Amino acid sequence: MKRRLQYFHDGKSLYDDFFLNFLKNHYDVVFSTFSRSGAERIREGVGVKVKVMEDFPLEMGEHDTIRRLALTPLRVPFFAAEVREVDPDVVLACWATTYGFYAAASRIRPYGLMVWGSDVLIQPRYPPVKAFAIIALKSARRVFLDSDVQAAAAASLGCPRRSIVQFPWMDLSSELNFTASRKAFRERLRAREDDVVVMWNRRHDWVYAPEVYIRAASIVVKEEPHTVFAMAGQGRLTPSVKALVKSLGMEENFRLLGWVEKDLLMQYTAASDIYVTTSISDGTSASLLEAMALGLPVVASSIPGNTQWVKDGANGMTFAKDDSETLAKALLELIRNRQERRRLGARAKQTVEKGADWQKSSALFLDSLETIQRYR
Repeated sequence: MKRRLQYFHDGKSLYDDFFLNFLKNHYDVVFSTFSRSGAERIREGVGVKVKVMEDFPLEMGEHDTIRRLALTPLRVPFFAAEVREVDPDVVLACWATTYGFYAAASRIRPYGLMVWGSDVLIQPRYPPVKAFAIIALKSARRVFLDSDVQAAAAASLGCPRRSIVQFPWMDLSSELNFTASRKAFRERLRAREDDVVVMWNRRHDWVYAPEVYIRAASIVVKEEPHTVFAMAGQGRLTPSVKALVKSLGMEENFRLLGWVEKDLLMQYTAASDIYVTTSISDGTSASLLEAMALGLPVVASSIPGNTQWVKDGANGMTFAKDDSETLAKALLELIRNRQERRRLGARAKQTVEKGADWQKSSALFLDSLETIQRYR
């Protein structure tokens, strides 16, 4: 009989899909959340048991930060009651400043905490959110994260180094298991075979700096007017993204794809020639590693989460975050040099094949979960 694992999060991330699909092969998984929309998404897409904790009559928006912060202490008893009802063998709480804090304040022991990025890299800049993160990180038996920069941030907030379990959060063997049709997807992008297609595929949010990509593109097309700039994703900045593309007269060069399902997104990326990430804060980006694994040359902002994987001139190119002009210069160099694109793409693929081995990572993950079984 499988042991029961209770997984707490909002259920709105592809990482939730990834981990729940993996965990359900090893545990009897119960997904618990305060998000009604996230619950419905997981119920339909993953197929594990789902429970919604009712604490407020209206669904909070993704960026309803003030109300979410005010409700944080009030959610603790709901969380504690949920654990008592499910009575799991393993508690795994995601996001340090919300579900991680609820677990710590509920005095659930032991529990595992999954750190996702901004919960230790950005949110702790603002009290009392920093206090929530500190309490969660100090109380967790194991803290799962995916990058050196997250590990350093967690340690700076009081997380014991012995508690940290670090590995890339992705299984490239399954995510790249598709038959690419470069010609078909380039036709969808309205790109000729000799056009250079540049891909950007993050959420339209300030932390991913989509405007830096757009402004760099406007510089590039002045010298290479046939370059195609693909942009997948959506978010609260989508109206601003569309307005900026229009104001810069870039409609002919841009392909705004909107939200694209994962399997199609991989096809679009595989059909591209260059991948760009402009994040100003990030851990290990799954989208970045996927592009590298597909053999694309990457141009990445020189933040720690990216430079852990991308070494300028060796297996990709980097530029100072928020610097559209330097990004444009790097893109022009690659657009004009097919041989360099091939060299960097091949090196990028080698880097990921060596550093993102899910067989090893998943074994480490499962072994670490064994250490957080609850006391009976």
